[in-house]
Amino acid sequence: MNLAAMSKNELKEALKRAQEQNACLQERLAEAEKSEQLLKSILEYIPEGLIIAEVPDASIRAISRHGQLLYGRPREAIVDRTGPEVMKEWKVFHSDGVTQAEYGELPLIRAMTSGEDVREEEWIILRPDGKKMPVLINAGPIRDKEGTITGGVLTWIETEKRKQLEEALRESEARYRSFFEASQDAVLLTSPDGEILAANKAAQEMYGATEEELIEKGRPAFVDTSDPRLEAFLEERIRTGRAKGVFRSRRKDGTIFPTEGSSGVFTSMDGNLRTSTILRDITERKRAEQALRESEDLLSRVLDALPVGVFIADEHGGIARVNPAGERIWSGARRVPLDRLNEYKGWWADSGRRIEAREWAFARAFERGETSMNEIIDIECFDGSRKTIRNAAVPVRDASGRIISAIAVVEDISAERRAQEALRNREVQYRALAENSPDIIVRYSPDLHYLYVNPRIEHAVGVPPEAFIGKRIGQLGLPKDLQCSIAKAVHEVGKTGQEQTLEWFWETPVGTKHFQTMFAPEASRDGGVDSVLTISREITSLKRLEEELRRAKEAAEEANRAKSQFLANMSHEIRTPMNGIMGMVELALMGCKDARSREYLGYAKKSAVNLLDIVNDILDLSKVEAGHVELEKSVFGLREMLENLFAIQGSQAEQKGLRFKTHVDPSVPKHLVGDEGRLRQILTNLVGNAVKYTREGEVAVFVTAEVLKQDQEQGEHRRADLVSLVFSIRDTGIGIAPEKLSRIFEPFTRGAQAAEFGGTGLGLTITKQLVEFMNGRVDVRSTLGQGSTFTVSVLLQTAPEEAIPAESLGESIAKVRVKPLRILLAEDNEINRLMASELLKLRGHEIVTADNGKQALEALAKEAFDLVLMDAQMPVMDGEEATRRIRAGEAGNPRIPIVALTAYALKGDRERFLAVGMDDYLSKPIDLEEFERVLTRIGSGDKSTE
Repeated sequence: MNLAAMSKNELKEALKRAQEQNACLQERLAEAEKSEQLLKSILEYIPEGLIIAEVPDASIRAISRHGQLLYGRPREAIVDRTGPEVMKEWKVFHSDGVTQAEYGELPLIRAMTSGEDVREEEWIILRPDGKKMPVLINAGPIRDKEGTITGGVLTWIETEKRKQLEEALRESEARYRSFFEASQDAVLLTSPDGEILAANKAAQEMYGATEEELIEKGRPAFVDTSDPRLEAFLEERIRTGRAKGVFRSRRKDGTIFPTEGSSGVFTSMDGNLRTSTILRDITERKRAEQALRESEDLLSRVLDALPVGVFIADEHGGIARVNPAGERIWSGARRVPLDRLNEYKGWWADSGRRIEAREWAFARAFERGETSMNEIIDIECFDGSRKTIRNAAVPVRDASGRIISAIAVVEDISAERRAQEALRNREVQYRALAENSPDIIVRYSPDLHYLYVNPRIEHAVGVPPEAFIGKRIGQLGLPKDLQCSIAKAVHEVGKTGQEQTLEWFWETPVGTKHFQTMFAPEASRDGGVDSVLTISREITSLKRLEEELRRAKEAAEEANRAKSQFLANMSHEIRTPMNGIMGMVELALMGCKDARSREYLGYAKKSAVNLLDIVNDILDLSKVEAGHVELEKSVFGLREMLENLFAIQGSQAEQKGLRFKTHVDPSVPKHLVGDEGRLRQILTNLVGNAVKYTREGEVAVFVTAEVLKQDQEQGEHRRADLVSLVFSIRDTGIGIAPEKLSRIFEPFTRGAQAAEFGGTGLGLTITKQLVEFMNGRVDVRSTLGQGSTFTVSVLLQTAPEEAIPAESLGESIAKVRVKPLRILLAEDNEINRLMASELLKLRGHEIVTADNGKQALEALAKEAFDLVLMDAQMPVMDGEEATRRIRAGEAGNPRIPIVALTAYALKGDRERFLAVGMDDYLSKPIDLEEFERVLTRIGSGDKSTE
C-alpha cells in the first residue's frame, strides 16, 4: 500500500479499518483466553481420563489431571508425544485381555482417521508397571469450521470405578426411593413444564388423588394458578435452580389449601432436566399462626383495656412494654434497663424511705424470682404529680424453670386512700347521726342476734340499748308474731339481697304505736350479706291520716257513683221529653202545608237540636273527665264517612254563601279500624266551628295519611300497620285573639263574640280529649280577623283485607227494597209511643203497642211480629227483663229481632243492652236517619248486630 499516494480521507479510512481489525483481534484473543481457561478448568476437575490429540500423528496436546494419575507421569512427560511413541510404553488389549490391539484399531485413531464416534467400548490397558487396568473408552473427532478433522478427544474411566459409581448410584437411588416413599411430606418429581412424573404416598393423600391421577392431570390441576406467589416460586426456580415459598394448592375435590414448597432442579441419568419438589400442607400451621396472632392481638387489647398498669420485662430485666394504663398512672413511661429503675421515683408508704432501683418488686421478681403482692408506694410521676399505688410483681419462667421475664401490675389507689379517709370521717358522722336519730336503728346478724341498737329504742319500748347487744330476738319479751315477722324479713334479705319492709305495732301504756321498718342488706367483702340494717319509724300519725284518707276516698267514690247515677237519670229524664218534642215537631212538619207554620216548626226543631247538642256535650264532658270513654275498634269506610260529612257541612256552608273546598290525598285508605263515631264527632266539631265562625270567604279541609310499618309478629299473623291521619281545617273567619289562644281548649271557654254565635264552649275541650285518646294531637294557628287553621293528627290501624266488606252499608241499603214490617212497640211514654207509631205507619209498617214489658210478653205470646222496639225503662217490667224472658222462650219467637229504645246514653248502656240479648240500640231522641237504617236492616232480613 502506497501511503504517500493516499489522500487524507483514505488515510483516515484505512486507519479506522485497522483499528476495527485490531479491536476484533483483541476480542478473539480474549475469547481464546477464556476458552483456554475453561479447558484448563475442565482438565483439572473432570473425574475421568481425557486426552486431546491432533492429526496426523495423534500428538497429545492436553491431558486431564485424572489422566496424568492414570499414566503415573507428569503432564510435561506426556504432552506433545505422538500416538506411536505412547504405544511403545503402553499396551492396549481387547476386552478378552489376550488379544493386543493394532494401532489402527485404537478408538482415538479410528476417530481421527475415519471420524468414528466411539461410545463406551471396553478395553484393557497394560501400564508400564505391568498392571492391567480395565477401562470404558469414549472417543470422537474434532473438526474445524469446514468439517475437516483436525484432531480427536479420548475419555476413559476405570471399569472398577465405574462399577463403584454405579453401585453408589444404586444405593443413592435406593435411599432416595426410601425417602421418597417414607417421607411424611408430599414429594413430586416433575419435568420443567409441569408434567408430574412421580408422586409419593404423602402427596397422594394430601391431594386426595392417586399417583396415576396426578400424573394424568399434571401440575396445573393441583395448584391455584391465580396465586401470584406460585408464579414467583416457579420463576425463582427457573432463575436459580432452586426455590422456596408458600402458595395455594388444590385438592382433587377442588378444595384450596395453603402449602409450603421447597424445590430444586437436577439432571437425571438420561441427561434430562427434572425438578424435585417437597410440599407440606400448612393449613394447621396457618391456623396456629392465626390463633397466635389472635392471641397476641387479644393480649394487646386486654393490656390496652386493663384499668391497671402493666409493666413487662425483656430478657435482660429492663422494661420492654408498658400498657396505656401504666403510662396514665405514671404520666408517661420510660423503657429503661434494670439498673436504671430508680428513674421511677417511689417511697415506701409506711416508712417514707426512697426505693432504690433493684428494690422495686419488678427487679426482685426478675433477679431473685420473688413474688410480691400489695406493696403500697407513694410515687412522683414524670409530670411531677404525686400518687399512691398498689404494686405487685411475679417472675415469668420457661418450661425449664429459668426466669425469662417479669410482670409488674400497678394500680392507682390515690382515690381509694382518699375514700378510706373520707369513709373513716363518714363513719364518725354516721355514728353521730345514728346515735341521735329519731328513728330506731338496729343491726341484726344472720342468726338474729342484735349487733347494734341506737338509743332511740329506749324511748320507744322502754329498754336501754345496752340490754339488746349480743342477745337474740325474743329474749327481751318481743311478741311471738313480731319475732316471726322480723325473722322472716331478715332471712329474705339474706337470701335475696333485696330490701324488705315490715309494718308492726307495739302496745304501750299510752296506747298502740305503729311502726314501719325497712330491712336493708349490708354486704360482706365476698358479696354475701354480712348483716341486716333496720330503720324503724313510728307511723302512728300516718296511720291515722291513712284512715281519714280511706274514709274520704270512700265518700268521694260514693259521690262519684251518685254523680254517675244522676247523669244517667238526667240523660233519661231530658232525652225522653226531647224525643217527644222532636218527634212531634217532625210529624207536624210532615203534615203541615202552611208556610208560616212550617217556619215556626223549623225554628222549634232547630232549638230542640241545639238543646240536644248541649245535653250531649255535657254528657260527653262528664264521660271524658271520668275516664269512661272507651273507643271502638271496628272496620269502617273512611272515605265514605268523609263524603257524607263533607256533604252535610258543605250544604251548611253554601247556605251561608261560603266556598267549601275539600281535598283527600290518594294516600288516604278507603277503610280503617277505629271508632268511626268519635272521629266523625271530632271532624264535625272542627269543620262545624269553621263554618259557624266564618261570615264570608271559604272553609277548606285537607286530609293526608302516612302508613307507619310495624315489623312485630303476633301469633301467626303480622301486626296491623298504624296509619297517621292528618286533618287540616282552614277558614277565613273571625279568628282568635292571642290572649285567648292558649285557653281555647279549656272547658266553657268562648270567644268575645260568643253571644253572636252561641255554644257551650265544650266542643273543643271534648275534641282535644278524644284526639288524645286516639294517640294524636290538635294544634291551632289563628290571626284575629283573618281566620284560623286547626290541624288534627290521630293514629288508627289499617283494616285487614278479610275484614273489609265487599260493599259499604249505604250501598247495600240502597239495593234493598224494605218490605212492610209488623212491629211491636213497647213504650210507657204516651207521647213517644204516639210519635214512633205515626212515623212507622207513615213508612207502611203495621204497629202494635204495649205500655210495659209484661204487655209486650203477652202480645208476643198471642201474635207473630217481625220486630220488637223495646223501651229500656218501663213500669211493671222493664225492657231488659222482658228481653231476657223472650230469649228464654217464654213468649213467641225467641230469635225475634229486638231493638232498644232508651234515653240512657252513658258508658256501658249499649253493652248492657246487647248483653241481655237485644240486637241493636237507638238512643232518644231518635235520629230518624239511624232509625231508618235499623228498620231497613231488619226489613232486608239482616238480623246480625253491627
